[in-house]
Amino acid sequence: MKEQIKIEQFIEAPVDKVWLAITDCNLISEWLMETNFKPEIGYKCYFKMPAMPGFDGNIQCEVIDVVENKLLVYTWQGGWMKQPTTVRFTLQPKDDGTLLLLEHFGFEGILGNLLKRMMSGGWGKKIRTIIPSLIKQKL
Repeated sequence: MKEQIKIEQFIEAPVDKVWLAITDCNLISEWLMETNFKPEIGYKCYFKMPAMPGFDGNIQCEVIDVVENKLLVYTWQGGWMKQPTTVRFTLQPKDDGTLLLLEHFGFEGILGNLLKRMMSGGWGKKIRTIIPSLIKQKL
């Protein structure tokens, strides 16, 4: 099985607010990185972060599935990645909030495993701390 990152977080906010946080390019630019993202199947977008040795900071993506307030899937490729990986967000209404599941999968080989390890902590902090805080402050 290909390596994957899997993070589940309950957020005390309705699904539509969590959806907005993961699909609005201005909000994504605040919690993740600069982007021109649009939740439209086939839309090719970028994410941009500061460059570092061996990585120019550019990530190319394509939206491959969208079910409003439920599912968002896009490819993710940058740096050492020879093949794109896949990022999938699943949202589920639960009690007085939303259960958000992030899966980032398709990492291959030694470099893929290294990237997975490097990205796991970043995704974890963003899903568990930064997105809930952003929703409370802005939405």
